[in-house]
Amino acid sequence: MNFETRARIIENTIDKMGHEGLEKVLESQIKEILNSPQSNLAEKDLVEIQRDLMEEMDGYGPILPFFRDPLITEILIDSPSEIYIEKGGKLQKSEAQFASEKTFHRLIKKLLHDIDRVADQRHPMVDGTLADGSRVHICLPPVSAGPVVSIRRHAQVQWSLETIQEEGMFSKETYEKLLTKINERANILICGATGCGKTTFLRSLINKVPEHERVITVEDTSELALTRPNTVSLLTRISLENYLPSVTLNDLLKNALRMRPDRLVVGEIRSEEALVFLDAVSTGHTGSMSSIHGSSPSQGLSRLEHLVSRAAPQWSMESIRKLIYEGVDLVISLERKNKSRQVQEIAELAGLESFGYLLDSWPI
Repeated sequence: MNFETRARIIENTIDKMGHEGLEKVLESQIKEILNSPQSNLAEKDLVEIQRDLMEEMDGYGPILPFFRDPLITEILIDSPSEIYIEKGGKLQKSEAQFASEKTFHRLIKKLLHDIDRVADQRHPMVDGTLADGSRVHICLPPVSAGPVVSIRRHAQVQWSLETIQEEGMFSKETYEKLLTKINERANILICGATGCGKTTFLRSLINKVPEHERVITVEDTSELALTRPNTVSLLTRISLENYLPSVTLNDLLKNALRMRPDRLVVGEIRSEEALVFLDAVSTGHTGSMSSIHGSSPSQGLSRLEHLVSRAAPQWSMESIRKLIYEGVDLVISLERKNKSRQVQEIAELAGLESFGYLLDSWPI
């Protein structure tokens, strides 16, 4: 059965669903196709069409199988006929496609319902989280030529620090040194580009924190998905007009400090929360961790400087660097290379000079 035939049956059946039952409508559509002189459809295809139809009506249509594959971590829909997936760390074009523009728009409508968001010309870009923790981003015209959907899924199999070491990202000696730093309550910053594995690495470090220590995490979306005991996870909330005020990372951090944390974790530092986080870790909340964008330890620290200067424009660069030096002990830089994720550099902050930080890089 070719794609066009299947798409026609699904579309026609859905259009008539309001007037007749699923079984009756589907049966009439099958008969219509079978009786057509051009038809090459066999009755055995009924089961396959029924499955596709139920996925279209109750699930996410052609992308539903991707949610069942534990190795798929990204689903990227550029158009009804262009769907890319990241599987095992490698981006590839899938054979799946939507039956029509209408079915693609139906998926977007369902996703918006499931993440409890509204997208229109006033709000053409929307973020949200599905019940399974998958992060959804939807971009609509006029900011894009057509609707674009990006879905980032949690890895079903969470990598441990041991697994990462066994994959060859760093040596056994480096693994032991990282454990020592965690137990010594070093403040750790992970940097890298989007999709290089910052969240996975951060999660593996947090899971090495002794279970008697209370860990409080703050995130925009629930990406860390920690299963360790003695952990409290806080999430931001966007403003819903005339209904609920927003709750920012800054707000969450300030409240987390009142919740008796042994360690604070910020999923990713992006804005003014940089100052609150550094204030906290440099005044007693040691052993805390976060991530930031930056292609190397020095760039990650520069990005942190920039974010602090935005939060406290009256501060001198000397004061900002002193705060960062007192608040960050170790920077781990990750990268994507040859379609795989790698540790690029691990550096300790060994000193502070007028020109910047002295970094002592580890052999990896």
